[in-house]
Amino acid sequence: MNVQDIIAAEKMLKRFAITSPLKEEFEKHYSFAFPISDESTAMSKHYNSNQIRVEDINEKWNVRGFPRMQIFFDQIEGLAQTAKVLDYGCNHGGFAEQAAKEHPYKTFTGVDMLDNCIKMAKARSSKHSYKNLEYLTTEDWKKQDDKYDAIVLMEVLEHIPNFRQALMELEARCEGEMWITVPHGPWEYLTCSHEAREHFHHFEMRDILDVFGKKKQLHINYVSDNNKAFSTPCGQWAITYKADREPPGFIDYERKIREQYPKKLINIYMLTPLFNLSQRIPQYGIMGNG
Repeated sequence: MNVQDIIAAEKMLKRFAITSPLKEEFEKHYSFAFPISDESTAMSKHYNSNQIRVEDINEKWNVRGFPRMQIFFDQIEGLAQTAKVLDYGCNHGGFAEQAAKEHPYKTFTGVDMLDNCIKMAKARSSKHSYKNLEYLTTEDWKKQDDKYDAIVLMEVLEHIPNFRQALMELEARCEGEMWITVPHGPWEYLTCSHEAREHFHHFEMRDILDVFGKKKQLHINYVSDNNKAFSTPCGQWAITYKADREPPGFIDYERKIREQYPKKLINIYMLTPLFNLSQRIPQYGIMGNG
């Protein structure tokens, strides 16, 4: 199933009383997400029981070569020498390990709910005896109360049904800035070939402003992936702001539904925005409120 915005699709089906195979798919794979609540335990069980094949991309690719990672590597340079950084949803741990290698006096923690990811990250990093790097499962991390100077979430929020709760829990442990990326473009439709990885949310610019628009020192950057294999522009929105422990905003789904093509949703199982913002902004477009 190639659904790019499961939450919006479910709301649209209800809004227009549409009969679709999507309903059965939602009930089969994502019953824990409806209604949206504190589903962290059920979600962890879901993803761990349907784990996709996790590649150790550190062995194949240079993580420094990923544009979305490059932005945050640059941000780390500006932190205090003894700063503590959390990579939440670290996957294979490549970003945290590379950062730990480059900044031996800063401390890095990688956290992921996928057991295999943490096992892989620990196995690889154990070859180098890092004193400033650790990896934890989400369950173990929640038992701690460490605070961080920066918290990184790269391609994470779209996978969490109740992303607002996750943000509030993370901001409670952030004494500096939140650094976030979310996909732009039909990534799931173009690349998803397995179950249990579909995006619960697809954050368009209006959604990002709904959620983060009132955050202090907000900056939004568009990063092009420069992937020539796709005919449709794909990239990421990079979002940074000062953690203020105030609840994030809500996505206006009535507005979002008005901006979709319902028939296209049912025909190809994805939501398509009326406006393709990537065609109207440069490779690195910057917004901010101070």
